[in-house]
Amino acid sequence: MTNELSKRIIDLRESKNWTQTQLAEKMGLSKSTMSKIESGYRKITTDELKLLAEIFGVSTDYLLGITPPVSSAQLAPFDIHDLLDSNVQILYNDQGFLSKTDRSYINDLLAVYFSHKEDDK
Repeated sequence: MTNELSKRIIDLRESKNWTQTQLAEKMGLSKSTMSKIESGYRKITTDELKLLAEIFGVSTDYLLGITPPVSSAQLAPFDIHDLLDSNVQILYNDQGFLSKTDRSYINDLLAVYFSHKEDDK
């Protein structure tokens, strides 16, 4: 029987269109272990919980069901420039964390993109 944690893991995994095997690989677990976690037959360790939160970009409180899901209507806009300039580690799919140089490059690309977008108006 699944609990709130299991349900949220499944929902997040499916929102990324990942299989259990893909998520298990990202976590360094076997598919069998991932299946047991999602079905509620295996407890998750603190380190695994933290890693899941990092992989999905959510809080551990959200995974544990302490905080409710955030609807798109509740999301406040943010400036991507602030995110790229922050000290937050940004994980890009399964490619790893973006370095400071990567983030600077992305920021420059976005600046060029939006400058050309203004020209189209």
